[in-house]
Amino acid sequence: MSFRARIIDLTSQDTYPTLPQLDGGFEGQFTVINLCSDTTAYVYVSFDGKVDNEVQLRPNSPSAALAFSAKRRKIWIRRESGSFTGDLEAQVLLEGT
Repeated sequence: MSFRARIIDLTSQDTYPTLPQLDGGFEGQFTVINLCSDTTAYVYVSFDGKVDNEVQLRPNSPSAALAFSAKRRKIWIRRESGSFTGDLEAQVLLEGT
């Protein structure tokens, strides 16, 4: 079994970067956790770096984490635009066989 984990700093990440924040080199199931301390700082996920997958991860709530069962290799993360206080981070886990 293969596993990758990464904490992503979202301080200046209100758009998707050109390269994915995590490229596991293998396909697997992603879990994304919104670790932002500001409860209004939503996190968005994309599997192509262009289109939101229509899920908003809200910090400090039951919807702060989400596991994606579709197998993917790359993932992009961004936060909602605007000014926020405190930590602006997300954790990404990739688990594959």
